[in-house]
Amino acid sequence: MTFNVQAQAETLHLASWPYTPDAGDPQAEPFESLEINLAAARLYAVNSNAPLVFASIGNARFLDAQGLDLSVVEAKTSTGEQPLLYRSFNTSELSETVPYTTTGEQSWGILQ
Repeated sequence: MTFNVQAQAETLHLASWPYTPDAGDPQAEPFESLEINLAAARLYAVNSNAPLVFASIGNARFLDAQGLDLSVVEAKTSTGEQPLLYRSFNTSELSETVPYTTTGEQSWGILQ
């Protein structure tokens, strides 16, 4: 995380990848594998202490601030099922969120 990313704490992070196959796909390139991209997303959610929307062709999910799955649609899901990923967030209190943290993974103390 860099200062410009963490100068103000996020309340919800939207992240997108172009394509993410299912876990363990032998034809997946290392840079597009679910394991690598999801690990990066989980790490970001934990470090920013914000829920994360992981969106890509083939895999979509909501992660909580601890990096755990809340809702998932995997690549193997048939389009005949008409997959829809939905999660409700309370956005009415986002403006009341303190825009910094002194005890988080990336805190103001690191910058001093």
